[in-house]
Amino acid sequence: METWDEAKVRWMLARGRSYTEVAAMYGLTVTTVRRRLDPVYAAHIRERTNLARALKRGHDVATAFRYHHPSEQDFAERLAEIPPDTRTLTARICGDPLPGRSAFDRRQNA
Repeated sequence: METWDEAKVRWMLARGRSYTEVAAMYGLTVTTVRRRLDPVYAAHIRERTNLARALKRGHDVATAFRYHHPSEQDFAERLAEIPPDTRTLTARICGDPLPGRSAFDRRQNA
């Protein structure tokens, strides 16, 4: 196994080598290679790991989300995607999907 040389690894990837080939060459996992080369990917993995650890320790979701904060704009955009709930009480109790979310509605809109 070779010692890690970031410039050489970036050169190999630019020439068409895959992360899997580079990982095998250095005796590392694909995730480790990607984390060393891509800081955005490393931050994503770190956030996901911290959230999973918090949930595993028994923290509730609100406490666990201090590790991963969606922005207010993201939250508002996602909330706007939910159609108004016009179901009857029986439909709610029986678990019918929201209007526009059933397979039948999707097929008619397609």
